[in-house]
Amino acid sequence: MITYTIKTKRQPNGLWGTPITLINYNIKAKLSSMNHELLSAIVTAYSENNNNEFKVEVGKGQFRIFTDHVIGKFYEYSNYELLDNTLYFFQNHEDRTLFERMVKLKKIKSKL
Repeated sequence: MITYTIKTKRQPNGLWGTPITLINYNIKAKLSSMNHELLSAIVTAYSENNNNEFKVEVGKGQFRIFTDHVIGKFYEYSNYELLDNTLYFFQNHEDRTLFERMVKLKKIKSKL
C-alpha cells in the first residue's frame, strides 16, 4: 500500500483546486460525487509529488495520468481510498485487506 498525504487545503466544496501543472482534463464519463472527490485528491497528490505538466483522462470507473513523454496506464478508482487528507493506493488485495483492518481498528479505538 502506498500513501500520499495531501498538503493542499480543500476548498469549501470539499474538493481540491486544479493544480497549475494540470494542462488537460478530459472527462469521458459522468463522475459520482465520491469519484469526483477521489479524482480531485489523486490529481492533487500527483501534482504535489511530480513537478511536471500532466494530463488526466477519465473513463467509466477508471482514469489515467500522462505527460508529454509517458502515456499512463488506466487505474481503477477501486484501487484508491481517501481518508481526510490521506490518499491510499492499493497495489494488491492484501493492501485492501490491511486498509480495511486499519479502519476498523481506528473505529474501535475512537469508541474507547
